[in-house]
Amino acid sequence: MAQKFKLENCKITFRNLGGRPTDFDRTGGKRTFAVILNPESAEQLSAVGFDVKQFINKETGEPGEYYLKVKVNFRYDDDGNLIAPHIYLINGTSKQELTPNTVSVVDRADIKFVDLTITPWAYTAAGRSGISAYCVNMYVNIEEDEFEKKYAMYDDHADENAEEIPFE
Repeated sequence: MAQKFKLENCKITFRNLGGRPTDFDRTGGKRTFAVILNPESAEQLSAVGFDVKQFINKETGEPGEYYLKVKVNFRYDDDGNLIAPHIYLINGTSKQELTPNTVSVVDRADIKFVDLTITPWAYTAAGRSGISAYCVNMYVNIEEDEFEKKYAMYDDHADENAEEIPFE
């Protein structure tokens, strides 16, 4: 089993967990984000072989923060079972696991910080080789909205277990 790396209190950027088309993926479907790294984590991950990059200020040419592109892979095995990272949205005291259909909410969320675990995956394609980072699990801690606090006592799923629909 590949070694896993835990990254705590991180920021993420270039968020595309929904897999929408971009300049780099015109047809869409590739779910990715970049995690901002402190210099120690950048050095450790570079030593393992990850492709850690550094922002460069376009005006001054000064080096900036380090970052690593992370892939998010939702797939099904031969038996139809979902194999996916566990991604949770944390809001105050509630925790909600996101699905392939709901994970895109992270793309537009007001995030305080992220804790995540990544795993390396060695690849060779088109004459190039390297190590990609894949998300194993992620806890996305978001800013709590004032109205969300106000209405937190109401259960959004109160009628899910109801046997009859009162109106048709």
